[in-house]
Amino acid sequence: MARVLSDESSLSGRRGRLRREAGVLRRLVPFEAGAAVLLLAAGVFTRGAGWFAGAAILLFLAAAHGAAVRQDGRESKAIKAGLHGESKVAQELARGLDNAHYVFNDLSLRSGFRQAQIDHVVVGPGGVFAIETKNWGGRITGGPRDPVWTQQAEGTRPARRHENPVLQNERHVRVLEAFLRAGGLPDVPVVSALVFASRGARVEADPGGVPLSTPAGLPCFIASHASPPRLDGPAVDAIVARLQKIA
Repeated sequence: MARVLSDESSLSGRRGRLRREAGVLRRLVPFEAGAAVLLLAAGVFTRGAGWFAGAAILLFLAAAHGAAVRQDGRESKAIKAGLHGESKVAQELARGLDNAHYVFNDLSLRSGFRQAQIDHVVVGPGGVFAIETKNWGGRITGGPRDPVWTQQAEGTRPARRHENPVLQNERHVRVLEAFLRAGGLPDVPVVSALVFASRGARVEADPGGVPLSTPAGLPCFIASHASPPRLDGPAVDAIVARLQKIA
């Protein structure tokens, strides 16, 4: 089995924060709406313009907070789906690679003013791999340099547009390479790979040479780079030590 050195998910923390925020706002909206009604009644009774202005402000806040609750709910569902996909990939990497490989899950790093949150980083004899996981279902279309890719789910639901994962992970790779160089390591090429974790995904997009994989196929793809080895033992150890400082 691979050596898993980072297994905490910032996505899980993000989902928890969204749920707490939505809970607070959900309790606040009725209070704001009720206070607005009281101010409106006071305005009618006293014919004071100030009461109406206060009511308008509270109604605006209630509407904005209600919209935020709905947005938090949608984002929380998306994060839940993403966590499920990342968990499947993490499990496949852990049991599908041997102990010459090191796995970092949900790795957040910074280089200068640039930062990246990489779903999975694998270090082994075959090199360094930055893996972006998507748990999108339905038909996926897009080109390698398109700003967005389109996800058309089954049925009549409208298509969803997502940031192009090829370009997204390209930025992650640049940050990771710069981070390793800043630690005094020689230039280490990082392999970018995309994983579509949903069994319902029909990927018709053109990744422009970036490898596409399923969770089950990912360990074989990584292991195929290990012969002949691209990194010797000391190089692997140095990279792992650098990444462990932020894991």
